[in-house]
Amino acid sequence: MLDRPVAQTFFRYGLPWSAAFLLLSSAGLVDTIFIGRYVGAQALAAVNIVSPVFSIFFGMGVMLSVGGTVRSAHHVGRGDLRAASAVFGRTMLLILLAGLVLALLSLLFRPLLLALLGADGDVMRPAYQYLTTILLFSPVLPASYALSQFARVDQHPTLASLGLILSAAVNIFLDYLFIARFGWGVQGAALATGLGFSCTLLLFLVHFLSRRALLRLTLKGCGWREILRASLNGSAESINEISVGSIILLINHLMMARFGSSGVAAFTVVSYGSWFGLTLAYGLSDTLSPLVSANHAAGLRQRTHRFLHVALLSLLALGVVMFLVFSLYPQELARLFLPDNAAVGSLAYLGLNAAVAGAPFAFTVMQEHWSQGLCWISDTLWYVLQNALSYYDEAIRVQIWIPTLLLFAAFFALLWYACGRFRSMYTLYAFAYLVLNYSLSWLLSAGRYLSCALPFFLFAAALTEKRPRLTALL
Repeated sequence: MLDRPVAQTFFRYGLPWSAAFLLLSSAGLVDTIFIGRYVGAQALAAVNIVSPVFSIFFGMGVMLSVGGTVRSAHHVGRGDLRAASAVFGRTMLLILLAGLVLALLSLLFRPLLLALLGADGDVMRPAYQYLTTILLFSPVLPASYALSQFARVDQHPTLASLGLILSAAVNIFLDYLFIARFGWGVQGAALATGLGFSCTLLLFLVHFLSRRALLRLTLKGCGWREILRASLNGSAESINEISVGSIILLINHLMMARFGSSGVAAFTVVSYGSWFGLTLAYGLSDTLSPLVSANHAAGLRQRTHRFLHVALLSLLALGVVMFLVFSLYPQELARLFLPDNAAVGSLAYLGLNAAVAGAPFAFTVMQEHWSQGLCWISDTLWYVLQNALSYYDEAIRVQIWIPTLLLFAAFFALLWYACGRFRSMYTLYAFAYLVLNYSLSWLLSAGRYLSCALPFFLFAAALTEKRPRLTALL
């Protein structure tokens, strides 16, 4: 982490980790493909309707594990393995306890939860089956993810990647066995996912209980206050994860109201296709967590900045590749999931076009409302302001337009603060990212996309340094 060439070190950690995330994402894609081909569009819609629940589980796991790994890597960089192990042990205990509590509450209130998620009609039964089965494994999902993060802090990046690869491989094999061969439907898909993560959990436990591990599962060496403070570091990642679930929940409700279960199934195809690329990007970005933390703790600030440069260039190249794939092969992507369902396939095709061309419903009544394109940022901000003040639907005004306007003000303030304090490369990148996201003619996720821009995290960290009240507010 501390002495090899920067690019070599980044890709030594980043490539296997991104490959593991890619396979983990492909496991989700394979889930979708098997359900779409062997069960049907209603089952596919049911899985997507339940998915916001797991944004909460993973959001909790990500918040604790990201904060914990940053703190643990900091202690490793200082050579204090006892404190690093204590952070590890206490973080894992909190994740398991929180996962159990959330699982029990979800099981007790399943009918109410499914009603809030929008399950209705022909989607209710498969959604109930999928939710019930997957909740039995819900504490395992965030725990296995957290252990993979700590394996990298333990200086075993290959093991961390192998753990996620094992989960994906087991999941894909059991999907074929349970869905295609045994005909267990959505229950088989949930069971395959749970068993896949369980195998990963066992692999990491074997490692951390062996003598090869630097970190030990212990509670002695730090206090709970340090763990709670570390959780604040991971809260941004948690909010991003939960915001994904919130957007999915909102779109699911809109699709069910407009198109029924076929609309939700089409949205599932589009979201999983795009999530494939986003997961790979997350894998590259997530590589920075232990590298930056350890090098910063060791006082290697110049080396830390070089890691950021390599990550930004890698993400730019990935974005170009994903744009080309979505532009050139939208129909093939739609047919991959639902080859025999013309209605869902058509909706998915329109969704893929929306992701690239910005005009998903060019020949329907919805065109004027949903079409997407670039315009002057001043025009966009003007209609956002108008909608925030007087949109006819109060719920949408409060949930979308007002937060969109407030987030622009917050990010612009961060950018203004950064001018003259950070390198021009960071501020120019952040400015271009801000303008591009708020120059679209129809905004739903501009603030969420901006929360993924790395320079804004640096600006926020500098702004809140030695300001505990501001840190708590953010």
